[in-house]
Amino acid sequence: MLPHMHQLHKLAQMCRSVVEFGVRTGQSTIALAAGLESGGGGTLRSFDIAEASVDVPKSETVQWTFQRADTSKLELIEPCDLLFIDTLHNAAQVEAELKHAPMVRRYIALHDAYKFAQDGESGEGIVKAIFEFLADNPEWGVLQYYHSQWGLLILNRNS
Repeated sequence: MLPHMHQLHKLAQMCRSVVEFGVRTGQSTIALAAGLESGGGGTLRSFDIAEASVDVPKSETVQWTFQRADTSKLELIEPCDLLFIDTLHNAAQVEAELKHAPMVRRYIALHDAYKFAQDGESGEGIVKAIFEFLADNPEWGVLQYYHSQWGLLILNRNS
């Protein structure tokens, strides 16, 4: 298991509902589902602009659904405990995805926060959108930051 998958598993373990933006190879999907299962179960809703090619192990306690969609254009998601963001890594995309924060009760995790901090994948780096979000939303703060493996930034809703 890649290092960040362990952190995602631990986060999901403390949640009952997770929304994932960006599936790609499905490693994060499986880590999130396994975390939900070991924490007692819940729901995982995954979105990606491309069709998912992941086989999430069947579970009696975890309900997984996939929807093909451009996450920068989604209507507000249903309430969830954790939002995991790993799609197009640029400021405009992350800014559009962070509009879902009011629907998130506990955590927002952003992958590749180190690799694409300053220079994004076709545009400005994601740190601009994250700093602006934190400045405009004082109820959110940085819980953990891992710079290894391209970076994982975990925000939490302050109580």
